[in-house]
Amino acid sequence: MELNSGDVPLPESDFASTYRYKNKLRLQGHKIKRMVANRKSRGFCDPFDRDLLIQRMDTFNILNWTINDSRLTPLECATNGWKCHSKRRNELHCQDCHATILVRLSGSGGIGNSLLTSRIGNQTGDSHMSLLSNFLFESDLEEEEEEAEFRRALVASYVSRLHSDHYQECVWRADNLDLSLVKRQYYLHNYDMDRIIPQFGTSLRLLGMHQQVILGRKNFKKDIISESDMGILKNYTKRKYNSSLLLLALLGWELRQQRFGNRTLLLLGCKNCTRRILLGEFPSNLALGGVKKLSSCNYPPSTVYNNEDGLHPKSSYEVIASGDKWIDEFGDDEVNLIKEHENWCCMVGRYSSSDLPGYKVVLQMLKSNTFIEDNDDQIMQEEDHTFDDSMAQLRSI
Repeated sequence: MELNSGDVPLPESDFASTYRYKNKLRLQGHKIKRMVANRKSRGFCDPFDRDLLIQRMDTFNILNWTINDSRLTPLECATNGWKCHSKRRNELHCQDCHATILVRLSGSGGIGNSLLTSRIGNQTGDSHMSLLSNFLFESDLEEEEEEAEFRRALVASYVSRLHSDHYQECVWRADNLDLSLVKRQYYLHNYDMDRIIPQFGTSLRLLGMHQQVILGRKNFKKDIISESDMGILKNYTKRKYNSSLLLLALLGWELRQQRFGNRTLLLLGCKNCTRRILLGEFPSNLALGGVKKLSSCNYPPSTVYNNEDGLHPKSSYEVIASGDKWIDEFGDDEVNLIKEHENWCCMVGRYSSSDLPGYKVVLQMLKSNTFIEDNDDQIMQEEDHTFDDSMAQLRSI
């Protein structure tokens, strides 16, 4: 009796079975290769790449990094391979091995400072203080000194962890990695001319496009550099730009915009030290061509706490608009574009005491380039004159 093909399943041929098995192995092989490739791409992170260093530093801002200590700066963190989480405050992540450090520090201000101010003020008005008040004052000062000592030790511990908390195979864990050379890449040197001169020109052109927007909102001190240095800037640009714009470009300040809900803020930002200068609000319906947009914040945003007064929460907008490090939005004072940088910023700082400040290095480059261009123009004029003389002599023959 014959069986219908539907009654009993036919056995799978050896060819079909082998084909399916090889196909499965091939697919798994592709997955393994992709995993290895991804691991290699994630693992390769050149510590000496300055662009990557600046990218890591650019993740730090006044909203997600509230640590105010000269030993634990964004530069120190980025030099050791760490970037800051975009939303979670004071949370560091390694760019290479993805390790994490949660930084928890109390504010830099303390009871002792406020008590000292209070005591001096009372002495001017009333020189009679009770013995009890003196005792309490000295006791509080001792407590404040102990707290400050504990904080210094805690900061030192975090600085040490910038190296030790990387995973074992991380490039920043390598014993032969000289971090001083990594940090040297951050500062400006004469051999950086091919990178710095084009950046200066691009920044100046963009600032010039929005000159009225900038100068209509802030006044900038002009005497922060000498007249001869200002002359270098004007000669290089053939006196086409306002002095304030020349200073902004020289010192690395770039125009930025950021939205807070339905409000748009105009900022001057330094990508080398993450500092910003508030210019004010700008109508949201007007376009600013070429101006980089920073990530927007919800408004009213989540509250953040000022380092020096954890008892009074401030919104993110209030921190930007009225923080101690920021120029008052409605102030008429002239802005000192040098002092607005962090002390360690490559635009105003230096790698060693024998080096020039960053903006002085830029001035040297601009001066030498102006001399080269002037010589080229002179040579061209001489060549044109010689050619004309030659033609005149030919016609006279």
